[in-house]
Amino acid sequence: MLLAVPAPIGGVLVFCANSIHYHSQSGSCALGLNEFAVAPEGGAEYPKSKLTVELDTAHATWVSHDVALVSTKTGNLLFLSLVYDGR
Repeated sequence: MLLAVPAPIGGVLVFCANSIHYHSQSGSCALGLNEFAVAPEGGAEYPKSKLTVELDTAHATWVSHDVALVSTKTGNLLFLSLVYDGR
């Protein structure tokens, strides 16, 4: 699933079954969400979340410009907060 990130941050969040990726013109980052999250070949290892979750069939919406509410297939609700450093 793709979720456009509102201004002033901008970019896009990519929700995969095992990871979340953020991409914009100025940079990108990713977070592994479970033991099945594997970094691309030749890429750096993902930082891993302390929370184990799967995001296949997840839905998300913004509750503010930097906080998204994510619902998982098991009915859990998660808050995803983006930290914006001004770049």
